[in-house]
Amino acid sequence: KESKTEIYDRIQNCVSFLHSKYIYHCDIHEGNIMVELKPIIKVRLIDFGNTIISESENKFYLNQNLYYMNSIRNRLHLD
Repeated sequence: KESKTEIYDRIQNCVSFLHSKYIYHCDIHEGNIMVELKPIIKVRLIDFGNTIISESENKFYLNQNLYYMNSIRNRLHLD
């Protein structure tokens, strides 16, 4: 039961972090969540094909091509 709660908390933290960067996944379901249980619990959100990225709280656009991956990488400082 602890691991289910931890998995839920990690998913919630991931989504909250993305939202803080104005990135909205828009397609969260069990098929888009990868979970690794050992040696430690790791949770990954995958398939950002329906993602909406906002330049601010009020300005949104849908991502239709590979440009969105660069936008996500830049916002998350993954470069």
